Amino acid sequence: MNKEKNFRTLNVAVIIFFVLIFASAVLFQIRTNHNTAIATSKAMIVQLEDVITTNENNIESLMNTLKEEYIVRAKAVEYIIVNGARTKYTPEEYGEIAELLNIDEIHIFDTSGEIVDGTNPEYYGYNFDSGTQMGYFKPMLKDHSLSMCQDVTPNTAEGRQMMYAITWMSNGKGMIQVGITPEHLIAEMRNQNISDVIKGMPVVNGMDIYVFDRVDHSLEASTDKDIDDDAIAKFVSEIDRLDQKQKGSSTVDAVGHNDYMTIDNFSKYCIVVTVDAAAANKNVVINSLLLVMGLVAAFIMITIVIRKSVRDLTKSRGELQTALESAQKANVAKTVFLNNMSHDIRTPLNAITGFTDIAINNIDSKDKVLDCLEKTKKSGKILLELINDILEMSRIESENSQLNESSVEMRDVFDEISPPLYELADKKEIDLTFDISSLKDSRVYADRTRLDRVLINVINNAVKYTNNGGCVRVQLSQVENERDGFGSYCFVIEDNGIGMSEEFQKHLFERFSRENCSDTAGAGGTGLGLAVTKAFVDLMGGRIDVQSRQNEGSRFTITIPFRLQEVNESSEGITKKINEADDILKGKRILLVEDNELNREIAGEILTVEGAEIEEAVDGTEALNKIESKNIEYYDLILMDIRMPGMNGYETTRELRRRYPECRVPIVALSANAFEEDRKLSHECGMDGHISKPIIIDQLKAEISKVLRR
Repeated sequence: MNKEKNFRTLNVAVIIFFVLIFASAVLFQIRTNHNTAIATSKAMIVQLEDVITTNENNIESLMNTLKEEYIVRAKAVEYIIVNGARTKYTPEEYGEIAELLNIDEIHIFDTSGEIVDGTNPEYYGYNFDSGTQMGYFKPMLKDHSLSMCQDVTPNTAEGRQMMYAITWMSNGKGMIQVGITPEHLIAEMRNQNISDVIKGMPVVNGMDIYVFDRVDHSLEASTDKDIDDDAIAKFVSEIDRLDQKQKGSSTVDAVGHNDYMTIDNFSKYCIVVTVDAAAANKNVVINSLLLVMGLVAAFIMITIVIRKSVRDLTKSRGELQTALESAQKANVAKTVFLNNMSHDIRTPLNAITGFTDIAINNIDSKDKVLDCLEKTKKSGKILLELINDILEMSRIESENSQLNESSVEMRDVFDEISPPLYELADKKEIDLTFDISSLKDSRVYADRTRLDRVLINVINNAVKYTNNGGCVRVQLSQVENERDGFGSYCFVIEDNGIGMSEEFQKHLFERFSRENCSDTAGAGGTGLGLAVTKAFVDLMGGRIDVQSRQNEGSRFTITIPFRLQEVNESSEGITKKINEADDILKGKRILLVEDNELNREIAGEILTVEGAEIEEAVDGTEALNKIESKNIEYYDLILMDIRMPGMNGYETTRELRRRYPECRVPIVALSANAFEEDRKLSHECGMDGHISKPIIIDQLKAEISKVLRR
C-alpha cells in the first residue's frame, strides 16, 4: 500500500515538474520573441534610414550639379545677347536661343528686378516682389557679382516643376534668367518617392512599416493596405507622446491590434515599424513542447550514458592490462635503442681512446702518430655525425623542427657539396658525375641546410657502398607542379654498387637499420643517416623512393616541391672544385670571447697558424672592457661564445651593436648550439655568422673568410 502511494506521489511530482518546465519555456519563448521582434524592427528602421539618406544625398548631389550647369547656361545666354550684333530681340528670337541651349524660358530683368523682355510676354512686369518664388532672387539687387539658381519649384503661372538660374549681364544693364524643366531630376525624385522606397524593403511576415510627416504627422506611406483611421490615431498619439519626452525612439507593446511597435524620428519623417505579436508568438507552444521533449530525451540519454559507463567500468581491467603491455613494449623499445646507442657511441670512442694511446706510445714515430691522429679524427667525425643525427631525430619526433627557407641557387648547392664527395670518390677511383643540364628554374626558396644534408647523406652512401672502380650518377631534373609558383625537383642518385636485399629495403629508413652482410662489413655508419634523410624529405613536403638489387646497384629518387623565385638563370655543368687556401686571415686582429680554456686554446691555435693576431676574453663583460679600452675599430673580427657566465653572447652582441651603431665589426657566434633555430637567433641579435662546436678547422676558416669578404 505504501509502495503504491509513493509511486503515485512520485508520478504527481514528475508531472508537476514538467508542467513547470513547460510554463517556464512558454514564458521564456514569449520574452525571446519580444526581444527578437524589437531587434528586427530596429534593424529595419536602420536599413530604411540608410536608404532614405542615400536617396536624399543622391538628389541633393544631382540638384547641385544641375544648379551649376544651369548657371552656366544663363551665362551662355547673357554672352549671346550682350555680344550679339543685335540690340533687340523678339520673343520668337529668344525662343530660338532657348531651343539652341535646351532651355524652356528666358527672362530679361532690368536693374530694379522687373521682367522687361524674354520668351514669355505674359510675364513682363513681374518683379522680385511678385511672390515667394520671385522674391528668392532679391539678393541679386545688392550684389552684381552674384549668380543664383533656385531649387525645383512649381512654375507659378503654369504649375510645371522648374529650376530658375539668374546672372547679371556683363555690361551691368540688367539680369538674364533662364527657366529649365529638370526632367532627369524630377524622374529621380519620382523614383525615390517614400512610398516606392518602403515597397522595396524586405518586410517579414507580420511586419508593417508606416512613415509619417514629422511636422503635421500625416501618413506619407505604409505597407499596411488595411490601416484605418483608428490605428492611425493611435500611432499619432504615441508619436506625440514621444515628442513630448524628446526621445528618438520608443518600444510599445500591445498598441492598436497587439503589436510590438518601434518608433524613430529621422530627417523629415517619423518612422514606425510594427510586428504582429500573434505572428511572432505563433510557434511558442510548439517550441516549448519541443524544449520539454528535448529535456526528456536528455534525461533518457543521461540514463543510458550512466548505464554504459557502468558497463565500461567492467572493461577497465582489460584496458589496464592492454596499457601495461603497451608500456612494456615501449620499455623494450627503449632498451633496444639504448643498446644500439651504447654500441654506436662506444665504437668511435674506443677508436679515439685507443689510437690516442697508440700515438702516445709511439710518439717518436711521426708516421705512426700521424696515422693514429687521422683515424682519431675520422672516429671523432663519426661520433659527431651520430650525435647530430640523434639530436635531429629527437627534434623531428617532438615536432620542434621547422623549415628555414631562404633563396637558393641549385648550381651553388652542387658546387658546394661536391668537393668532399669528389675526394671520397677519387680515393676509390669511382666515377662520380653530376648532371643538371635539363634544369629550367635554378633559383628557388628552400631550407639549404637540410637540402644539403639530404643530398650528402644519399650521395655519400652511394659512394661508400660502391666497389672501387664503380660509378655514381647524380641527376637533377624539374617537373611541373600543380601549385602556381612551385616546381617539383627530382634528384636521382644511381650507382652500380653492392645494392640491397628486398627484405632490408622494407626497413631501410628505420633508425639504426643496417644490412648485415660481408659486403657492408667495412662500410661503417651510424644507421641513422637515411632515417634523418627521410624525416627531412617529409618535412620539406617531398618523397623518397628506392629501387635496388643485390650486386647490381641502387637508385634513389628524391622529389621535393620548391617555391620558385621570379629571377631564373640558366644552369651550367658542375666541375670539380679544389679548395685553395688564402691568406685572408693574415694580420687580422681577432677578439676571441670564450669561457672554456680548451676551446680558447683550440680556436686560438688554429687562427694563429693562419696568421691572425688573437686576443682573448673569458666572458662578455671582459670583452666589452677590452673593446672600450682599445676602440672597437681596433679589431677586425670578434668570435663570440653564446653560453657564458654573467653576460652571454647574445646580450654582449646586442650591447656592442647599441654602443657602436656606426661601426659594423663582424661578430661570429662560436657555440655548441648547432640547430637552424640557433643560427637564426644569432642573426637576429646582430651577429654576422655562426660556427657550431666542435670546431672543425675547414668550417671555421670558411665561415670567417666568408664574413671578412663582405
